[in-house]
Amino acid sequence: MVAEGRALSPLGLQLAPDAAHAGEAASPNGMRGSQDNLLKGKTMKRFYLILCVFGTVLPWWHLQEFLLEAGGLDLVAFVGAAAANPVAAGFSIDVVISSIVFCTFLIGDGRRNGMTHLWVYVAANLLVGLSLALPLYLYRRTVAIEAKRIWSA
Repeated sequence: MVAEGRALSPLGLQLAPDAAHAGEAASPNGMRGSQDNLLKGKTMKRFYLILCVFGTVLPWWHLQEFLLEAGGLDLVAFVGAAAANPVAAGFSIDVVISSIVFCTFLIGDGRRNGMTHLWVYVAANLLVGLSLALPLYLYRRTVAIEAKRIWSA
């Protein structure tokens, strides 16, 4: 694809004009390649870790409230609260389906990226929720991909 004499990637990003960087997308800040990816990687890793904290604290805060009101872990009351109205039921079903999709994705993607101990993310999903498991997985996935790039360079 070409726009005003500049080559564009299929996503509409301007491609680098010089032959040394042929096929490499130019970033908005003018950096190319690994330097730009390193900055993005650090920023995203921090973001994922922040989401891990919020994804643990916020759901557990509300679960603690439920446990105090119910006088402990009452599975019947828990399922009843999760399906108390159409909105709660919709969110509950959404989380269950999303968790199944995540666990399925995690097995293939984790193996493809050479990640080990994939059970940790399934446990995080079951013990805390998708709000911890997904950003934790994405953090470790970013670390694994960066390590593969360093070792292959």
